Amino acid sequence: MHSYIGNGLMLAEAEPEPNGGSPTHVGSGLMLAGARLTVLDLSDNAVGPVGMDGLHVLLTSPVCYTLQRLLLNNNGWGPTGGVRLADCLIECHERSVRDGTPMKLREFVSGRSRLENPGALRLAEFFKRVKTMEKVVMPQNGIYHEGVQALAEALSENPALQHLDLNDNLLTPKGARALAKSLPKMEELRVLNLNDCLLRAAGARAVAAAIRGNNPKLEELHLAFNEVTRAAAVDLVEAAAGRESLSLVHLDGNQLGEEGIEAVRDAAAAAGLADTLGGFSEDEDEPDSDEEQDEEEEEEEDGEGAESEGEHVSPMKREEAAAAKRPGITPIQCTVAEFLCQPTAARLLGLGDQRQQLLTKEALNVKEIGDGRCAAVQRHLQLLSAVCRVDASQPPVDQLLPPLVDALLRSALDTAGEDLGLLSNSLLVYLGLIKCEDKQFSVSWDVKGMLVALTRAVRQPYFPATVRDTLQTFLSRPNKTVDMHPQQKHLLMQALFQ
Repeated sequence: MHSYIGNGLMLAEAEPEPNGGSPTHVGSGLMLAGARLTVLDLSDNAVGPVGMDGLHVLLTSPVCYTLQRLLLNNNGWGPTGGVRLADCLIECHERSVRDGTPMKLREFVSGRSRLENPGALRLAEFFKRVKTMEKVVMPQNGIYHEGVQALAEALSENPALQHLDLNDNLLTPKGARALAKSLPKMEELRVLNLNDCLLRAAGARAVAAAIRGNNPKLEELHLAFNEVTRAAAVDLVEAAAGRESLSLVHLDGNQLGEEGIEAVRDAAAAAGLADTLGGFSEDEDEPDSDEEQDEEEEEEEDGEGAESEGEHVSPMKREEAAAAKRPGITPIQCTVAEFLCQPTAARLLGLGDQRQQLLTKEALNVKEIGDGRCAAVQRHLQLLSAVCRVDASQPPVDQLLPPLVDALLRSALDTAGEDLGLLSNSLLVYLGLIKCEDKQFSVSWDVKGMLVALTRAVRQPYFPATVRDTLQTFLSRPNKTVDMHPQQKHLLMQALFQ
């Protein structure tokens, strides 16, 4: 039996009420009917950790003993909800074993739900127990190397695993090395998706070494948007050779440059993989030798220094911290509110090393105090607009702005959920492309920095196609605010049409 609970269920509906909330009613009805589910799809419902109160009864009942596919995409679990979800699955498995009908879950999907390390670590415990997983899809959950290591070790005990998707998590080279230790044990693996995981060259080499001579049934290998350089990309192609089943090697969005792309294509041709190599339309320029050497040193530090301190520091965070300490701008200590009033480079630096968390927390606070998703998305764009007005022409600000822009846009996307129109409208308002419902609001600032930031952001995998289409439509029309910057507008339009 397949149970699908349609999207749009909000937290208030998910919370248990005195007479029984929505998930409780669903669970009770299924149990009274003696149902035995094989598929449960709760995707795109804002269940969150509170909604687990109602779902606990359902997920631990005999109704779910027979589950084969559990689809929980975009549910806003958060770390706490992720732990509670895993606890329910562990309890369900224990009960099913005790009752003589062991749970045999095959597919687990939970993307864009902010599971982070706590949720990943606890879910790994479930995967280790069930041992029947064939497909695990957990993109964009903020999982760092500790969570990746636990998931990899647990999934290596699932001999039928065919599909592993961890794209858009924060693996870094250290997480890639942890995963690489378990990859040879995944003999049935067909799809490995590690796109946008900050693997860099060292992480890519670790994956290449792991799959060389292993994973004979591999069909798709995705390592796009990982800052992988030429030599590491060639290693990956050579390591993937010798598999008749291989249909796609995706390495777009890395740092190969034109000569690097040719080297990769030559290696693919020599390995008989010319037809499997994906395109390179979003490749970045190859770093110069000094920059590449700096990156290699950072990767070595990531593998050694963080281990000795017992904590993880991603390359992006390390670069932010290093950039903030470089001479040139004297930080002015301030609050987020003070930064909004006067968004300068000095004040941005004055927010400290936790500026990214402070800004996103400020935006999310609007939602928490009851002003709703729309107000929270607008607050994200207000903060984004302020960040983009900071002079990015000198270090260290030039290194700090891109990850801040990405963080605010990702958080805005998470807040908007399925209603991407909220994000599209707010973007258009803060670019001055449409009028705000609040008649007193007007764009009185220069939007040049925002156009520049969006030119990079719209190329990122997380940026929704529907929002890109909306921007294309409105930017194609004459507009006094945007047309003041014809070059920046042209570059953004180019990026949107790629």
